[in-house]
Amino acid sequence: MNVNHWLAVHPRQPLTVTEDATTEAAADVLFTDPGARDLYVVDADGRIVGLVSMRRLARHVLHAHHPRHSRRQILDRLTAGPVESMTRHFATAHPDEHLDDVLARMVDHEQEDLPVIDDSGRILGAVRLAEVLRDYMHQPDETAAEDDADADTPEQDAGA
Repeated sequence: MNVNHWLAVHPRQPLTVTEDATTEAAADVLFTDPGARDLYVVDADGRIVGLVSMRRLARHVLHAHHPRHSRRQILDRLTAGPVESMTRHFATAHPDEHLDDVLARMVDHEQEDLPVIDDSGRILGAVRLAEVLRDYMHQPDETAAEDDADADTPEQDAGA
């Protein structure tokens, strides 16, 4: 199945904020969807420019190396823009790709949501890892069926 077909069956608009949003506003958007783990930062033209993951956001706000901050330091981090806590290095998918390739990329890049973008970098939708896994787990195992069919076929003796 290709990504375009997946999006037709499982439409999902990824969570986005603009580059000028505060980290607090980004967190509010991210918390609107309990299953979401990723938020995308888009420019004024709607092109994706960055990723803010739940983990990255927590690290930015709580600053893992210094677990104790004053309220003022935490407030300063919350009022900074999401650009402060985003990465520009993340995986994407294109509509014509096979879903198996996208799933492998999600696992390799440890992204739970993968934005599907057009050739200009605008977001068309998203593929969520949990949905793909749930769908794969409920599909009949085609490989097992092929193995069973092969087992019914008598093997040829090389010496015959």
